[in-house]
Amino acid sequence: MSVLRRLTILAIAIFVLLPALPAAAQTPAASEIPPIDTFAGIEAAVDRTWGLDIAAMMAATPDLQPEDFEGGVTVLSAMVVRFDTDANARTGYDTFQAGIGAQLLNMAQGGTPTVADEPVSDLGDVASAATLTTTSPDEETWLRFILVQEGRYLFVVYTLADTSEGATIADDLAQYLV
Repeated sequence: MSVLRRLTILAIAIFVLLPALPAAAQTPAASEIPPIDTFAGIEAAVDRTWGLDIAAMMAATPDLQPEDFEGGVTVLSAMVVRFDTDANARTGYDTFQAGIGAQLLNMAQGGTPTVADEPVSDLGDVASAATLTTTSPDEETWLRFILVQEGRYLFVVYTLADTSEGATIADDLAQYLV
């Protein structure tokens, strides 16, 4: 499967699955992240996603071939949620952190998926990173989530890229937001 096709499928899966969390079943399995609107104490939330418009690139450049696609960062997203208390923000963080590994494996598109979790020590009250790496004979894709709880706030940042270095832009965005 070409890099362009694989990144496009993964980007579509992200755009479809993550915003659909509020519409998910009300009794999730233990490993799933429940709909964000069921979290206790949410006062406000904002979510922004930036992504390459691959369809527009292909339309604007009819001779563009998948091997011409430079890759890099395909999607960058950030969600900030303000809770009524630090405790509710921590519960939101814990809920995301407990389910993110299973959620990432569900997003894998072909190849061999691997999820790595790691603590992040220099950010917020508590922070962690989870990275989905999907490897095939032709390419790798990286989807990196950074979860941070700082006081009453929960930050969820992710990046989809074709290199591990590109995926760490999520770390930079989280650092900037917090």
